[in-house]
Amino acid sequence: MTIRFRVIGSGSNGNAAYISSSDETLIIDAGLSRKRIVNALLEDQISLDSVIGVLISHSHTDHCRGLPVLCDTIRDIPIFGSEGTKEGLYSYKRYDPRWRDIGRSCQTFSFGNQFSVRSFDILPLRTIHDTKDPSAFQISINDIKISIITDTGKITKEHLRSMNESSLILIEMNHDIEALKSSKRPIWLKKRIQASHLANSESSDVFKTLIDGSTKAVFLGHLSGECNSPNLVGSEVRRWHSENQSSWDWYICKRDISGTVVRFDGQKVKTEMNPIDLTKKSSSNVSSDKKIKLDEFFK
Repeated sequence: MTIRFRVIGSGSNGNAAYISSSDETLIIDAGLSRKRIVNALLEDQISLDSVIGVLISHSHTDHCRGLPVLCDTIRDIPIFGSEGTKEGLYSYKRYDPRWRDIGRSCQTFSFGNQFSVRSFDILPLRTIHDTKDPSAFQISINDIKISIITDTGKITKEHLRSMNESSLILIEMNHDIEALKSSKRPIWLKKRIQASHLANSESSDVFKTLIDGSTKAVFLGHLSGECNSPNLVGSEVRRWHSENQSSWDWYICKRDISGTVVRFDGQKVKTEMNPIDLTKKSSSNVSSDKKIKLDEFFK
């Protein structure tokens, strides 16, 4: 069996991904426009009728703002989130009445308790973030497991176990510590970022535990536009690889460009995405990405 996985967007300006198997598709987060999510599915020849649900990791708007229009397009689509996420979604009714129905209809799960959505088995894992009941996920389709872990200030034992069991991993590399320290952000915001998002070096610290695991590909996401860059992430990966010799490919999920579809049959990863060149000379320049508003990390 071959599954398809695509990160449509990853960053504080919007997050969404999908996993598709046979005629069933699961969307993870809906923080992008309806057009961008739907176009990605149609580009990959995935019918909207195949969508069986949307997992929402937490209620910050960069992970859920597209729900009202997505639900208008794909009628009666089931939404799944933690109890805190359900409350957060419902609270947005003051901005748009459609959130009232979204919040009410959101089906809740408990951390550490696996549940199923058709052929997908989902294990929700608690993350460390500045909102109520934020979630990471291990998603299983037959014998294939995928871990999606972003927006967390710490990697837990449960996260490590999930990643060790997973063939595909999406993990955040949010900021470079020195770039954050030297930025013009106020002290309180720097502390908030450090407590609720993973630095590049913090993410790379966990990869040693994957050497004897099931990992086939690692996707690095949720890069800050001001305090990180693909160059800095690539440098950190090359440093880590030179000391540990990873056996998997690494891919960077860019903020404003959708990744291409990844196909995985349980053994081999096939994608048009270019992996990080582990032989390339590193550059330390921070990206001149769009200037980010101070409220970026509240999303």
